[in-house]
Amino acid sequence: MRTFDKTADVRGRTLLDAINIGIEIYRDAAQDCPPWSSGKKTACACGGIHGAKYQVRLYRFNPDDRWLDHMRKYKATSTYACDFWNSHADANHETPSGTRTPIKPNAFDILECLVSDASMPDHADDVASELGGDMPPSQCQAIAEQAHKLQRFFTWSELQSLHKSIDEENEK
Repeated sequence: MRTFDKTADVRGRTLLDAINIGIEIYRDAAQDCPPWSSGKKTACACGGIHGAKYQVRLYRFNPDDRWLDHMRKYKATSTYACDFWNSHADANHETPSGTRTPIKPNAFDILECLVSDASMPDHADDVASELGGDMPPSQCQAIAEQAHKLQRFFTWSELQSLHKSIDEENEK
């Protein structure tokens, strides 16, 4: 039976903590469709072919405030927030007893996605040429904007370090 991967969650949080960044992950009350599914912002207008929607917030903290672990998120020097949809299988996970229990995404999986997004070009034309010319311009623009926001939140050396650490973790 598949469950929340606590080990991966700790690995992700440890990688972020090493660069003085914390993470919050919580399920969004408004379970609307992702923008890429149907373009509509109503509950499952696409027929529910996506996972559950979560809110993710990264916050940079002052390392001198480490003793205030429970207060770090309130004293953040900068933040980054985004929506995150887990997989359809995780959102509709069925336990052996037959109940549906969504599996919450872990910090490592989210970090892996965000580092990948940050490696994308931050101009729509470059995104289109890298991912294929048949992509709608609005989608290329959204990808470029996401990459730009992540590139502003993380430093270049942080992204390089995270990318290397993620690759090493995945090779294990």
